[in-house]
Amino acid sequence: MENDIEYMTSAYRILYEIETILKANIQSTLFEKYSVNWDRAPELTKPLDKMFYHDIVTFYDHSPICKGIFTNDEIYRLFSLRDVRNDVAHMSVLSTKQFDLLCNCRDLVKRIERQVVMD
Repeated sequence: MENDIEYMTSAYRILYEIETILKANIQSTLFEKYSVNWDRAPELTKPLDKMFYHDIVTFYDHSPICKGIFTNDEIYRLFSLRDVRNDVAHMSVLSTKQFDLLCNCRDLVKRIERQVVMD
């Protein structure tokens, strides 16, 4: 039981990290284009802090300002995290395969985090 708690706490932390980096990159990208009015950008269909995970990944997939940051395969992997996210939220212990996908997606978004910091 103790191992499950640590395992799932780690999974939640990774999910939080992924969503936070994805949102920060959107904000940074919009700020570059719109400056202090970034939160009124026409690309946003709802406020960034009200976006759910699916909304965030959809933004990367459909918004011209973020198009090309991730390949189609990477977008697919990010979308496939939705089920993993739901399992974490409903306290279902993740399989090794699910946890590996989570770690793989974290590596993808860490790449854009470094780009934001370097720019």
